[in-house]
Amino acid sequence: MWRLVFILFCLAIPSHACLNDMDSLATEAKGLPGTLEVISGRFERNPPLFYQMRLARVTKEIAAQPTKLNLYDDAGVACDRLHRDDEAIAWMKQKRAQMKPFPQDKEHWYRYHANLGTFQAHNWLRNGANRKNIGEMKTARNNIKRAIQIKPDAHFGREKYQLMAMEWIINPPKPEMNDHKVTDFNSFINWGNFKRADAPAVIKGLSGLITLGDAWESVDVFDSLAFVLGQRMDTTLAYSAKLRYQELIKKGKNSLYPYAPKGNDLLNLLDSKNEYGSLTDNYETVIEADYIKRRQEAESYNQSRINFMMRKLKAGLHPDKNSDFWNGWQNPAAPELPGDTTLDHWLSDHIWVVIVFWVFVLFVLPPLVIFFLWRKWKAYQKARLAS
Repeated sequence: MWRLVFILFCLAIPSHACLNDMDSLATEAKGLPGTLEVISGRFERNPPLFYQMRLARVTKEIAAQPTKLNLYDDAGVACDRLHRDDEAIAWMKQKRAQMKPFPQDKEHWYRYHANLGTFQAHNWLRNGANRKNIGEMKTARNNIKRAIQIKPDAHFGREKYQLMAMEWIINPPKPEMNDHKVTDFNSFINWGNFKRADAPAVIKGLSGLITLGDAWESVDVFDSLAFVLGQRMDTTLAYSAKLRYQELIKKGKNSLYPYAPKGNDLLNLLDSKNEYGSLTDNYETVIEADYIKRRQEAESYNQSRINFMMRKLKAGLHPDKNSDFWNGWQNPAAPELPGDTTLDHWLSDHIWVVIVFWVFVLFVLPPLVIFFLWRKWKAYQKARLAS
C-alpha cells in the first residue's frame, strides 16, 4: 500500500519541474505574473499543436545549423511538453556533442544540465516511478544541482525548489506526529532553513514552479505558498492560496507527501493548521466571492487565448515566426483585489487594536502632553524665581 501511495505521489511531481527554452527566457525578460494571477491561474499556457509546430521547425533548423545550441533546448522542451521523454533526452545528448568546443559557455552549460535533469526526472516518473531505478532520479537530481551551481538565481530561483522536491522523492522525510496527525506538509520547502526576510524569494520561487513548471495542480505548492504568504502578513493572498488548495482537494487532488491522508481528511487537516492568521467572517466572505469571480475570469481568459491560438496555428501561423501572430488579440486587464492586500484586512482583523490606539491618541495622550508641559512650565518658573 505504501508503495502505491508513493508512486502516486511521484507521478504528480512532474508539475514541479523546470524547463528552459525560448519561452522561459521571454518570461524571465518580462517578469512573473503577480501573485494574484498565479493563484487564480491567469497566466499563459499553450496547446499541444503549438509545440508540435515548433518541434517541426527547429528540427529542420538544427539540420541546417547544428551548432546553434538554443535550438536543441527548444526541441527538447517541445518534446517534454508533448510527453516524448526519450526524444527530449536525446536532444540534450545531441546538444552536448555540439558543446565540446565551447567549454566556457556558461549559459548553455546551465541550460543543458537544467533541461537534462528535468527530462530525466520526467522519464523516471512517467515510466512508473520504479524505486529499483531510483538511480535515474538521483542522476536527474545531480544535473539540477549542477545547473544551480552554474547559475544559482536563474528563472526566479525556481530550480532551488525543484531540487527540494526531487530530494523529497529520493528521501521522503518521516512525519512529525501530534495526536496521530501528520503535520509535515510543507517539508519540501524546508522553511526551517529560511528566515522571514527570505519570504519574497520563496514566494517568487514557488510562483515560478506554478507558472513555468505547471505546478498549477499541486496541493503542496499552494499549501506552501499560503504558508509563506501568511509568514509575510499577506493574509488576503494567503487565504486566496488556501482557497486554491481547497479547490484542488475537492477535485480529487491530494498531497504529494506519501504519509498524508486523502480527500476530506486532508482538507480538514490542512485547514486545522491555521498558519495564515485570522480574518473576520465578513472579510473571508469577500475574499471567497472575489476568488470565485477571479477563477472564472482566468478560465475564460485562458480559453479565449487558446481558441485564438488554435485558429492561427491551424492556418499555418506560429508566434515564433509570424510577428503579427497576436494581431487581433485583446488582452484584458486582470481584475483588482478588493481592498489593500495588507492594510485593510489587518485593520479589520485587529479592530480592538485600532480602537485602543485611537482612545489613547484622543483621550490619554492629550492630558499626558498637557501635564508634561505644565511640569516644564512650573520648573521654569521655579528656576526663574530662584535666580
